[in-house]
Amino acid sequence: MKKNRQNKSPNLSHSRWLAYATAATASTFTGVGAAEAEIHYSGMVRFPFPGTNQVSSAYFPLTSGASLFFEHFKVGTEGAARIELLGPDKRAGGSIGGIVGRFIQYGGFYVSKLAPQKNLSGLPFGAYCRYTSTGSGSQLRCFGGTIGYTQRPNGKFRDPGQGYIGFTFDSGKGSQFGWARVKTDGAPGYRFILLDYAWADPGESIQTGQRRSLGEMATVSDRGSLGLLALGSVGLIAWRQRQRALVSEDN
Repeated sequence: MKKNRQNKSPNLSHSRWLAYATAATASTFTGVGAAEAEIHYSGMVRFPFPGTNQVSSAYFPLTSGASLFFEHFKVGTEGAARIELLGPDKRAGGSIGGIVGRFIQYGGFYVSKLAPQKNLSGLPFGAYCRYTSTGSGSQLRCFGGTIGYTQRPNGKFRDPGQGYIGFTFDSGKGSQFGWARVKTDGAPGYRFILLDYAWADPGESIQTGQRRSLGEMATVSDRGSLGLLALGSVGLIAWRQRQRALVSEDN
C-alpha cells in the first residue's frame, strides 16, 4: 500500500508547498460540502413526556410529510407509551411503516430496545394491527407499538436508561429506515424524553446512532490527506474529525 509522506519535497519552495497544500485542502472540503446528504439528523430534541394524568403526544417530522408520533398516557397509577409512523394525514391515515420489535399473542406489539451501531435494514419490523369498522366494511389498521408497561412484562423499556428504537416507513419513494433515541425513568410512571432521531433516504443503509452518511464520511484522498497534514495541527484535527466514528453517544 502506498504511504502518504508528511514531509514536503525538497524540490518545492515553501510558498509553492503551502499553495499546493491549501488547494488540496480546499478541494477536499469542497467535494464533501457538495455531496448530497443521504442521512437526515434531527439535532438534539430533548422533548419530554412528563407522565401526568393527561395524555401527552407530539409529532416529529420526517420526509414527504411523514412523521414520528409519540404518545404517553396513564393506565391507573402506571404509565405507558406508544410510537407510530404516520403519513401526511397523521393518525387519520394510519401507519405507513413498522418498528423493530416483537408481537406477543394476546399481548400486542412491543418495541425493542436497541444498542448503538445496529444495522437497521436487516432487523424484523412490525406493528400492532387490528380490523376496524368503516362505512364500507372492515379495514386492517396498524397502530405502532408499545414502549413500556409495568403490567405487561414484555415491554423492553421498563428499566431506566437510554435505548434506540428502530423504524421503517414508506412515504411513496420506497422503504426508508431510521432510529429514535429515548431516555426513560422506569416504573411506575414510565416518563421518557425523546433525545434525538435520524432517518436515511431510500436505498441508503443506516445504523442506530448514525448521523451522517458514508459519503459524507468518505476517506480523504491521498492528495487531500497530504494537504491536510501539510497544514499542521489544524489539518491534523480536520483529518481526525473525518475519520471519527459515525456514532456519538451524547447524554
